[in-house]
Amino acid sequence: MRARAAAVLAALSLMGAGCGGDGGGEGDGPAEGALAGATAGATPGPGGTGTPGATGAAADAGGPVVAGESRFVVLRSGDWFLSQGLKPIGASRKLYLADDRSFDWYAEYADPVADSSVRITGHLRGLTAQTAVLRKLGGKVTGTRIGGRAAAWSAPPGAAPVTVLIAWAPNYTIKFAASGLMPAEALRLAAALRPANETAWRKAGGLVLDCPPGGDLCPN
Repeated sequence: MRARAAAVLAALSLMGAGCGGDGGGEGDGPAEGALAGATAGATPGPGGTGTPGATGAAADAGGPVVAGESRFVVLRSGDWFLSQGLKPIGASRKLYLADDRSFDWYAEYADPVADSSVRITGHLRGLTAQTAVLRKLGGKVTGTRIGGRAAAWSAPPGAAPVTVLIAWAPNYTIKFAASGLMPAEALRLAAALRPANETAWRKAGGLVLDCPPGGDLCPN
């Protein structure tokens, strides 16, 4: 089971990685409109199940995690819908945390009329610490603000996702990875994130269950 989980997580890392550099400060301002909140500084993961993003040494670059409540978000924009989402609990959670200690939950969104996708993850670290994870992976990160919140973003060359980190709370960061979108489009879409409690997140399609990566009961 651990071997299968490691393989799944490693594959997702290759799809979602590719950012680094300096990030902005942390904040906890209100979310704003879909097109109103993204202000860029300098000009500038993907399908599957399991923990997206950095793994192993890169994920540890952010240092210790800060235990606290989950901060869920939902994407409210056009035809985008939540295709799958999971907050692992119980014994299976240890498999996810072994790969990235800050991981809390993930959600995948799709647009039925466009060849693009979004992967959102919650992380139990502040923005500065989570940006250190991106720095470990290499590349440039630009500080910005999205919906009144401190944020940072990166757009690696090639087909890698545009990655946006948003300070959702002093010790909680939302990672937004958009595939098939230009940086400006990704930043505008990230501004359409809305805070949600667990009930609302589950109503939108998210699951909270004991589900090892690649397990038969997991979303796929």
